[in-house]
Amino acid sequence: MASIKKYETAKGHAWRVQYRSPDGRNRTKQGFRTKVAAQSWADKNATLMHEGQWINPTEGKKTIADYHDAFFATKAHLASSSLRVMRLSWAKWVEPEWGRMSVASVRKSGVQAWLSAHADQPVSVRRAHGVLAGILDLAVDDRAIAVNPARGVSLPRKPEVKQVYLTEHQLAALAKECGERGGIVMLLGTTGLRWGELAGLQVRDVPDVGNRIKLVRTVTWTGGSFEVGVLKGRESRVVSVPASVMKWVRGVAAGRGGDEWLFGEGGVPARRPGVKSWFARAVQRLVGRGVLPERITPHGLRHVAAGLMIGGGANVLAVQRQLGHKDASVTLNTYASLWDQDLDAVGAMMEQRFSDVVGLSWAAVS
Repeated sequence: MASIKKYETAKGHAWRVQYRSPDGRNRTKQGFRTKVAAQSWADKNATLMHEGQWINPTEGKKTIADYHDAFFATKAHLASSSLRVMRLSWAKWVEPEWGRMSVASVRKSGVQAWLSAHADQPVSVRRAHGVLAGILDLAVDDRAIAVNPARGVSLPRKPEVKQVYLTEHQLAALAKECGERGGIVMLLGTTGLRWGELAGLQVRDVPDVGNRIKLVRTVTWTGGSFEVGVLKGRESRVVSVPASVMKWVRGVAAGRGGDEWLFGEGGVPARRPGVKSWFARAVQRLVGRGVLPERITPHGLRHVAAGLMIGGGANVLAVQRQLGHKDASVTLNTYASLWDQDLDAVGAMMEQRFSDVVGLSWAAVS
């Protein structure tokens, strides 16, 4: 139960409200010019406490920077590469603008203006927003603010991911054009491995029998150094490899130590091919000769693999497991258009089944 008392100020008397907050502390709110105003605030505050919506005025004074450590602690499960770009986004965009501002003083209009003035790629803008909004989510959880002012703002549209699909003949032509590295192209284009997963393969990961490889680590290069981390999703997975490609992989692994990088030189794992690499030059030559429809990146071979699997009749769960997607919805959202092409085949199959039903009459079914 709140108590309302009058007190004297240099400009006359005012009113204060004393109450016990949900955290058990005795608190005071003062500066009301009339008793009625004090009583109105006390009634509203009591309702908020009763409904579990009370806001802690002390927590609201914390700055965005005060939440830095707590926010990144919630992201510890992410891959090191993801954490790195988030920390860069904090240092470059979020901290300079918002670091010293109290969470209670952040306004949606200010967030929107900041995003609109953010002169960078849409991905960078959305990432910076994600850091700020994530911090303010914690502030809401701590009862420092009632709602997150960074939610519900307008964000730049995500760039559409260009997916290039190749036929098996085009993939084979690209592998041939890459010479001694053609096996890497075939491995990427038939299994859907990410480059970091391929770079993370060690000789010990290649089984003596069977056509499956277990992926247990990924490699990320930054500048002149690399970092070994867990796979995306933090779970190892098994991928199926075509027998002919697996034969080549075993040839690469033959006679080498188990802890050696399968695709690396000088004791370090393979770097992702850049815009002037052996891969890019081979693609440029084939596009120029009309063999490939357009340019494609090493990561794009992941889409090639998905397209070949789906075109070959693989179901969504098999493709999901092979590509290492978190769940089937990711696979469907990414490659839904490829399965749409099978709709006519489904209709034809159903027609074939019913064509064998003797005496079926639509009039009889009506």
